[in-house]
Amino acid sequence: MTKKKSFINREDPAFNFISGVGADPEESKTPLVSESRAPEESKTPPEGYYLNPAYIEKKTKRVQLLMKPSVHDKARSKASSLGMSLNDYINTLVEKDMEV
Repeated sequence: MTKKKSFINREDPAFNFISGVGADPEESKTPLVSESRAPEESKTPPEGYYLNPAYIEKKTKRVQLLMKPSVHDKARSKASSLGMSLNDYINTLVEKDMEV
């Protein structure tokens, strides 16, 4: 008969994080989002309050964009000449257009 595995006192950092083993109570008092990653328009929260990461805007929405192959090739070459990905290039163009 095989011996059952024991998961007590594991040294695996991922397991310790998930199970909360060795969690430092002082560590839980740090803000969830650093000021450098907070959106520019948001205000600094009052002392004792922390930003909720669920309300911070991220690039997570997907859009399927259909374009002619010739336009795609030109856009990709323009983006690479600017040192950007095609996604960043299109996002920049859309943001600039929305400012006007």
